[in-house]
Amino acid sequence: MPKALNLFSVRLLMLLLIIIVFIMQLDNAYIAGALEPEGEIGSIHNSNDFPVIFKVGGSRIVIPPNESFTVDREVKACIVEPLVYYISEDIRLVFEGLIVDGRLINSPCYIFYTPVTQLQPYYRVEVRVLVVSTPPGVYSAEYWGRQGTVIEVRVPKTIISDNGYVRHNLTLIKVGEVSFNSSTVSLSLDSPKVVTAIYNTEYLLVVDDKKYWHSGFLLIPLEDLRKNGSEAAMLVPRAILLPSGTIIEPNEQGFFIISSPEKGKARVFYTTLYRVVVERPSGVEVFWVEEGGILELDFDREIQVSDREKLVLEGVLVNGKPYEGIPIKVKVYSPLTVEPQYKKYYLVEVESILGRSTSWVEEGSTFPLYFPPEMPAGIFTKLKLRNIQAEGELVSYSGGLGRVVVSRPMKITAIYSVEPVAWRIILATIPITLLSLASTFYIYRVIKNL
Repeated sequence: MPKALNLFSVRLLMLLLIIIVFIMQLDNAYIAGALEPEGEIGSIHNSNDFPVIFKVGGSRIVIPPNESFTVDREVKACIVEPLVYYISEDIRLVFEGLIVDGRLINSPCYIFYTPVTQLQPYYRVEVRVLVVSTPPGVYSAEYWGRQGTVIEVRVPKTIISDNGYVRHNLTLIKVGEVSFNSSTVSLSLDSPKVVTAIYNTEYLLVVDDKKYWHSGFLLIPLEDLRKNGSEAAMLVPRAILLPSGTIIEPNEQGFFIISSPEKGKARVFYTTLYRVVVERPSGVEVFWVEEGGILELDFDREIQVSDREKLVLEGVLVNGKPYEGIPIKVKVYSPLTVEPQYKKYYLVEVESILGRSTSWVEEGSTFPLYFPPEMPAGIFTKLKLRNIQAEGELVSYSGGLGRVVVSRPMKITAIYSVEPVAWRIILATIPITLLSLASTFYIYRVIKNL
């Protein structure tokens, strides 16, 4: 308990001493202030090469370069202008504060309560970084920074203008002769700088809801704008009305060529084409004919498939209906299917002892045959028909008459055999026999008379 009282007493004593010292300092300050003479206690000095304006008390004071102005006690002085002073378009001085006896105060005002030797405005030096663009007018900006520091300059990568129909894409940044492939560059502000942002300008041309970005030259393939109205009809662009009012048509290679900075919406004029299908024996041809155009087609009257087979034109169907006359010539107002009607013919060769003959016979038709059943071959022989063969197969016949159905090229052969004629042989031997008997009888008589 006594220890606690002693500690409390010590602390209380120390607090009393602190209070007494504080009161004495206040008194000294009061006395010192009372002893100081009233009137001028400080000055404002302008060490710059340009005049500065201060508001001192209620008065506006202009202080010329390298001159001073005396200020009375308890007067408030505030700098009015310039807060920014341009030495040139690239270098400026920016007010930062007041220097009071070598100490910087970050304030535009000061009250002269205590003796002050000198007060003067302090300006920092700033240099400019100017950003320009190529082509001119696309982008510009300026940055200011304290001389001797490092500043980061950012340039937009893409700039959209003209309601979205023009865009500028950054390609590189140049500072003097140095290039940077970036949209950001750090610069040391030892002196003013000029940054050039180089852009590639593109223009948006909207053609039938298709978007084309170009730099002043554009090729649009005809196929890009073609529309299929149906499987057998299509819309093909025949001309484009550009936003500038120019009308262009496709070239022979099927391209629309645009060689100016066209931007905006273009209008397309279309032509209707109809599909024409031609089914030839060699294959199917498909092509398109403009509405109202004239279609002219010719076909071979005969097509030689091989030495023993050919096709013969019988007629032409247009959309399933026979067409009168060849070649055909029609105006096209709808899709067309053209079918030439060919029939197949085969070569039929007929050979016999009588000779050889050939005929072209339509496929599937019946070819009649006739060969004499018998024919004389000599005085004592005859030729007799044994069989008829068509491509090695026997053909039925009666009395020399037969028929075959032609389904392929054929070689028909009649086979004859040689046979003797008996009655002619007998008749021929009678005179010989009589002559022989007569000779024998004559010889007998002669011998007998001897």
